[in-house]
Amino acid sequence: MVFRDRWRWLALAIFASSSSILVLAHGLLAGGSGTTATILILSTAGLFLVADCRSIEHDFCDFCFVAFAGYVALSVALHPLPDFRELVLLALALLCYPAGRLFKISVLDSIFPTVTLAIATIGCIAVLTAFLNGNISPLGKPEVFGELAAAPTQFMLPYVLAVGMLLVQEKIAMDWRVAALIAALAAIYAAAMVRFTFVAALGAGAVLAVARSWAIRRRIIIAGLMLVAAIAIGQVSRLSTALKFGGMAAYSIRSGAPIDPNCAHIELFNSIEVRKTLYRDWLRLILGSNDLTGIGLDGFMKHTCYPENEVHNDVLQVALEFGWPAAGLFVFLIAMAFVRLARAMSDERARFGLFALSFLVLMSMAHGRVSRDYPLFFFIGYAMQFAASAAPRATKSAAETSI
Repeated sequence: MVFRDRWRWLALAIFASSSSILVLAHGLLAGGSGTTATILILSTAGLFLVADCRSIEHDFCDFCFVAFAGYVALSVALHPLPDFRELVLLALALLCYPAGRLFKISVLDSIFPTVTLAIATIGCIAVLTAFLNGNISPLGKPEVFGELAAAPTQFMLPYVLAVGMLLVQEKIAMDWRVAALIAALAAIYAAAMVRFTFVAALGAGAVLAVARSWAIRRRIIIAGLMLVAAIAIGQVSRLSTALKFGGMAAYSIRSGAPIDPNCAHIELFNSIEVRKTLYRDWLRLILGSNDLTGIGLDGFMKHTCYPENEVHNDVLQVALEFGWPAAGLFVFLIAMAFVRLARAMSDERARFGLFALSFLVLMSMAHGRVSRDYPLFFFIGYAMQFAASAAPRATKSAAETSI
């Protein structure tokens, strides 16, 4: 059983790091759309290859997901089709729910944080290389491989999940060098002006702090203080750029610009202002829509001042593009996932799922796009293995995991 669990955790580590692997493949191997499709399909297929299909017991939430997926399919069928690639990506995202539902493990395994931290470290080296080569965008962010300013945020996903697994365990022997590596990566990513990802990570840690174990709470507090210190060091190391970002944030808080449906003035560099405009566009569109099946996948992008951007919020996107009934089912599934994980807090597997789900839901509120949020759908499915009426029996497992 433990041997099979190790293979499952390895498959999940590759899956959770797939966006980082895509960035590395694009920059190091000049990979194109074919490489992207191959990595996404294989990493998702790997989860099904190691899935446990024998012990599955369907319940009400599974039928709710089927209803949600069916409603999404109906909306797609009734509206103009988007690019075929987006349909494939959406189908892969929906497949991640059953992949998570079939991810039955009895123990946590150190191979997950080992692999994900290794990939995050390689990504960090790429970020440092961009700094050293002077590949800095006009806004001050490092352009990894000369063009990818969003890469540091992608690299941080496996990093945060790795740290989350280390935090949820009752007892763990962590080498001081691993702790130093975690702190160093945080400082470098903070210097790359990654912002909301740290907020989401700290928020997920706060959710996890409701655990009954004082040992876990103490570890979370220490980790949180270390993270804040590392962020401060990273920001101070590029103080002028940090102040620039701080000034833009302050301007956005004070700014109350009216809705501009003609897109006469749009902000290209202030991400907070961009999101404010996206939310205004969403409000205008949702108030003008009376179709219960929404306006179709990627319909928002046809009517916003930023046609290359979705609304960056999964719930808002689902409500507008697939309709309110789909949004209701989507929110219900997320809520039930939280309830089931919270009720099983005595189990470290559930604690890991709660941390991961909290982080991914928070990320989906600022960076979300339904056809890209594979880990979110996976962990919603993962949560459903914890019975609604009783938590699964806690196992001995990774109380003795070391890294």
